Amino acid sequence: MKAVFWLFKKIWQSITLLRNLILNIFVLLLVVAIISSILSQPELKQADKEGALVLAPTGYLVDQKSYQASPMELLGERENMEIETSVTELIELIQAAKNNQKVKGIVLNLNYLYGGGLSKLEEIGQAIESFKQTGKPVIAVSGNYSQQQYYLASYADEIYLNELGTVFLTGYGTYRNYLKDAADKLSIDVNVFRVGQYKDAIEPFIRNDMSEASREHNQLWVSQLWQRYTKKVESLRGLNDGDLDQYIIDMPASIESAKLSAAQYALEKKLVDMVATQREVGNKLIEKFGTSKHSDSFAYVSAAEIQQHVKLSKQLSSDPKVGLIVAQGAIYDGYHGDDVIGSDSFSELLEIARNDDELSALVIRVDSPGGSAFASEVIRQDILELRERGLPVYISMGSVAASGGYWMATAGDEIWATPSTITGSIGVFGIMPNFTRAFSKLGISTDGVGTTPLSDAFRPDRTLSPEAKSILQSGVENIYSKFLSIVAESRNQSPEHIHQIAQGRVWSGENALELGLIDNLGSLQDVLAHAASEQGLNTFTVKTIRRPLTPSEQFMMALMQEAQTATTKLFDSSIQISNIPGLQRLNESAELTILRENSKKAQAGLQVYAQCIECVTP
Repeated sequence: MKAVFWLFKKIWQSITLLRNLILNIFVLLLVVAIISSILSQPELKQADKEGALVLAPTGYLVDQKSYQASPMELLGERENMEIETSVTELIELIQAAKNNQKVKGIVLNLNYLYGGGLSKLEEIGQAIESFKQTGKPVIAVSGNYSQQQYYLASYADEIYLNELGTVFLTGYGTYRNYLKDAADKLSIDVNVFRVGQYKDAIEPFIRNDMSEASREHNQLWVSQLWQRYTKKVESLRGLNDGDLDQYIIDMPASIESAKLSAAQYALEKKLVDMVATQREVGNKLIEKFGTSKHSDSFAYVSAAEIQQHVKLSKQLSSDPKVGLIVAQGAIYDGYHGDDVIGSDSFSELLEIARNDDELSALVIRVDSPGGSAFASEVIRQDILELRERGLPVYISMGSVAASGGYWMATAGDEIWATPSTITGSIGVFGIMPNFTRAFSKLGISTDGVGTTPLSDAFRPDRTLSPEAKSILQSGVENIYSKFLSIVAESRNQSPEHIHQIAQGRVWSGENALELGLIDNLGSLQDVLAHAASEQGLNTFTVKTIRRPLTPSEQFMMALMQEAQTATTKLFDSSIQISNIPGLQRLNESAELTILRENSKKAQAGLQVYAQCIECVTP
């Protein structure tokens, strides 16, 4: 028996040794490749193939990726890895392809795009329209088209839809769950403190339905965004005014009475140009772009190769620099990652910009519904200090720059927004739940001693005293007054005038311009060009300022890049739409993102917030 055990032990040790040896050899080869890459002199090379540039935006469109490096990418795992696509990187690819003779057109593979908001889709569409001026075709392909996928597809010269697919349009809406009855049944009392008739983020805790004030201002911006959506799509597709609304209204009856498939209905209404199988779509793309020399697919140009070309061009450029800092996510105190705006971590980015002598100007891209009023003010003060030291600062609003997001934006020399940006929400609220009645029903009581009448003020198991309520409400009102003063000073208006358009009301970018809350309308690319022009720059390069990576993060990223370079060659280049080669996928699940965000909110503690919770961008 001992001999059998000894033999089994030796076999297992041998297997472990072999596994470790193979893994070490793999890592060693990657390290050698990385060192070789670092030591080699970078040089610009044109793509070695001709054909269509395939763009496959995956997951959600963001201004800056917030993923964390994962060892799984080293193993070439691709399924469900990328949940974010950088709008800036996508636009840079389109711009680079515009003047690249190897690129004969663009194929938009929209199968994996979840969304990201009308504002970001419009910015990408602007780049596509510029690309189309070269006469090169743009083709959109997908098995199905969601509302956001279809908006981007409408910029293409032709739209191909799978025979089993559909173009599913619904219009825009904003809906929330209301919890008052549930709170009453659970004997939970919710203490609410707010300023602003339209600051409706707290309504779900004190009502069972939407108030008339909330219904009024939400209906306004939702309708404006939908009107903008339909007007643009109808113009691009050569449709009549109202055709998209009619498409939605008539779809159920038309499909049932005419026995049409959803795909044929979309074709009949001219929303798409071809309904076909995957193979038929592949053959159509071969007709347009020729056959690839390396497979039976249509001829295509590697997006990763062009992306590397863009990166090297920036590194080797001697043009003056315009800095870019992305501020995305909710605003909290302290240090946070790339998907949250931390007051301390963001201040460090501003410090990097302050000490960078290469920068002629700085653009801050704000995509935030707000958050901590204190953190927003800390960031605003740091931006003002940056301007006082002579660096011009321009604000570019993304999909949402509301409440605390607008608070910090007021510090810029100029504020720009896209027409569909959601902004405003100038108001303040605080919420403190109390579980005294719920605990009492469970037979739990709380008692003790304190040194003052406010010793138990922030205990959720003690009834909030009138004195504490008064203090908290006064604090909210003081912060609102401060908010009004900040906006009034920034916009050269009186606090009384700002109050009339504030009170928590949400506005579209177009309305914000009319009301004087912003200076101009334009995309991020427009703001960057304007910032350069204001400094007298004929040419410039954008220098993105990000949180410095730790040595371990740098090593992991370098390993991933080398692994991706190797695995890219193994891409399946068949003509199936689902396998069209596109942008590299990265690692992080949507569930992980949600859990991480909720964890950060839980850690935020008791705060007074300038946040626009209702600003869920369509």
